[in-house]
Amino acid sequence: MTATTLTYASLVEDLERYTDRGSSGDTTVIAQIPRLINTAERAIVTDLKLQGYQRVLTDLMASGTSVYAKPDRWKETISVSLVDDATRRQLFARSYEYIRSYWPNESETGRPLFYADYSATHWLLGPTRDAGLSDGNHHLPAPGAALDGEPDQLADRRGPGHAALPRADGAVPRR
Repeated sequence: MTATTLTYASLVEDLERYTDRGSSGDTTVIAQIPRLINTAERAIVTDLKLQGYQRVLTDLMASGTSVYAKPDRWKETISVSLVDDATRRQLFARSYEYIRSYWPNESETGRPLFYADYSATHWLLGPTRDAGLSDGNHHLPAPGAALDGEPDQLADRRGPGHAALPRADGAVPRR
């Protein structure tokens, strides 16, 4: 049994042969192969939850409010924490109903103990956050096309010799 090397070019070639479209000159199908590979890579990243794709954001949450917008491309919350007197305190995940029952009056403030992922775009903290705390959010972003000025996130994992994949608008992101 011999070892074979898989490169981006050989993968494209294999897909052309597999789909039986390479020799027929079917440019429509052939032109979609990079997009198919990109979609497969994103599915793998989503399933594996690779540490390199986790994002840590700070100071997203202002004091005096209990509802906060999630960051762009949020997919899954890993943890939420607050720093008080240089001590980081993890918030515990609870349901929306639990937090509303625990802290029904949003106008009262205190040190939050819980958070809820109550929609695709918002978190709820309970109690309502008071002043003097900084926050941290550790989450998985949804894989998406590279943004302007953002490197191709999978380039390092594909290794040298592999082409950068085009963004949704067709442009190739920098490496």
